[in-house]
Amino acid sequence: MTQRSWAEETQRVIDTELARLLRQAEERAVDLFTAHRAELDRLTELLLDQETVDGDAVHGLVGRQRPGSASGRAPVLRPGPHGRMRSQEATSAIPRGCRGP
Repeated sequence: MTQRSWAEETQRVIDTELARLLRQAEERAVDLFTAHRAELDRLTELLLDQETVDGDAVHGLVGRQRPGSASGRAPVLRPGPHGRMRSQEATSAIPRGCRGP
């Protein structure tokens, strides 16, 4: 038999509070995803196009400056091939012969 240092009632209170906190966190996450669906869709397109992106690109995608960024401003994102968004830095870093249409 396992011995506990707390009572059954204390365990019930802990379980109830934990369940409440988890429900609250899930609701907040769903609300944030819903509110920022357009940005998530653009990020999806960017990731499909480039496979990896850095924090500056993500901040540029949502139109915000990355805190402490070296340039002091977020990169400008432009439509790339197939209408997908890409940063100018990412475009210029791809060798000319390897770039898409």
